[in-house]
Amino acid sequence: MKNLMRIFTGILVLSLILVSCKKDKDKEDTVKNYFIVDGTKYEVSFGTLENYGTDPGYYEGYNLDLYLITSGIDVDVDGDWTGTGKALYFEMYSTNAAYLTSGEYTYDLVSDIPPTFTFDFSDYCLNWTTGSNTWVYLVSGTVTVAKSGSTYTIDLTGGINQNAKTVTAHFSGPLQYIDSSKKSAKTRH
Repeated sequence: MKNLMRIFTGILVLSLILVSCKKDKDKEDTVKNYFIVDGTKYEVSFGTLENYGTDPGYYEGYNLDLYLITSGIDVDVDGDWTGTGKALYFEMYSTNAAYLTSGEYTYDLVSDIPPTFTFDFSDYCLNWTTGSNTWVYLVSGTVTVAKSGSTYTIDLTGGINQNAKTVTAHFSGPLQYIDSSKKSAKTRH
């Protein structure tokens, strides 16, 4: 009888451990939009796409700044930020001013005039707050964009930051569009 009780207790404990692990995994899997820096996942609440227009002397196509942003940061219709949170940024060159054209955008900091389907600056901030923040630059990566109606699916692969840490991202949903093409001077972040 004693052995039967030990077996039953062992099965009960093992069952509880497995159920607990499944709940943790289920919770982790519910984070659909995120970026990961060196193994730590940050949940993205929304994204913005800011159009800075075209300037053939400096880049091909249209300069669209993509931000993936966590909760705690608010972005108004002019692209001004307030609050506290985290963000991932890409300065991308698209063939269209109103949206990111579907395709692969590769990191390119060496071209004198960055071509379309590239991005030449990318960085992230894990401590953004109004008036004070530190951005860490990416030095490689490919951003894949698929657009269907107003919904984007965006994935960053091969991202490495200036400290040789891996950076990846996934976002699926609409982006808040901001037209800054009439601004006289571009200000980032």
